[in-house]
Amino acid sequence: MAINKRKASPIVKIGIWVISAMLVLSFTLPMLIDGLSGNTGATNTGTGQLDATAAKFGPSVQALEQQLASQPTSYTVLASLGNTYFDWGMEAQQVSPDTGASRPMWNSAVTYYDRALEVQPGDPNVMTDASIAHFYSGDAVGAIAIIEAVIADNPDFAPGYFNAAIFYEAIGRNAEALAAARKALALGTGGDPQVMNDLIARVSTGTVETTTAP
Repeated sequence: MAINKRKASPIVKIGIWVISAMLVLSFTLPMLIDGLSGNTGATNTGTGQLDATAAKFGPSVQALEQQLASQPTSYTVLASLGNTYFDWGMEAQQVSPDTGASRPMWNSAVTYYDRALEVQPGDPNVMTDASIAHFYSGDAVGAIAIIEAVIADNPDFAPGYFNAAIFYEAIGRNAEALAAARKALALGTGGDPQVMNDLIARVSTGTVETTTAP
């Protein structure tokens, strides 16, 4: 069962924010919004909610991208860009039922997280955030590959199991979803325990039927 993107996501984001110096913008905000979104039609909803999210996150993205121009391999800047696009994508999908409105943000988050992890691999926090970004960008297989690597290297990392359970359920791997959810609960979940309890309730019957079928 896929996550309902019209509601706040139960997925646990645990990225570490790094304070970055804000640069003075030399052009107008509407131009910035158009350039960053890559899809002006997606923000033209009439309610102004998507425009508001662009106005909120656009300046931070612009400042960080200017820093990146002079520090193209900065782990701090790359991870911060991933985090900013992550939060932008999360807000965009909460205010709009159209997944196309948030997809560009998730794609950008994936790009910057992946670049950050090329520079400095292995941080379970950034890897977990990257897996979530992959998931919402439509790449469930990539999301699972990353979160499985997190769990393999950090077997007591509860948020890894929490998110793995959600990813597995979304693509119908119920037995693995059930095992991951139970492990998350045993470790303290790394998120809202009710989310894991609800997931277990949803998949348990299906898992039993699958494993006991002739």
